[in-house]
Amino acid sequence: SSHKVSDEALHVGNPLEFKHQIRVCNAFPDMGALDIYLGAKCLTGELPMAYKSCRDFAAPLKSGDTLEFRLGDKSKGTFSVADLPNS
Repeated sequence: SSHKVSDEALHVGNPLEFKHQIRVCNAFPDMGALDIYLGAKCLTGELPMAYKSCRDFAAPLKSGDTLEFRLGDKSKGTFSVADLPNS
């Protein structure tokens, strides 16, 4: 027997939201531990990143966002998100 699926059963209420993960490595030699900020939010929290360390962050990134790398209260550089994959 065949089953018919109604149009209502195929309706998706919310568009898919992709969760992006970013890996950051501290390659700033002899500068101490870095904090990483997305806007005003400190992604590294209470644990700044030591030289040669890498961490993964599950941040809600979108095109146009800027990550800022800080040593204490001084900015050491930024990374701007130009585009993201859809999946």
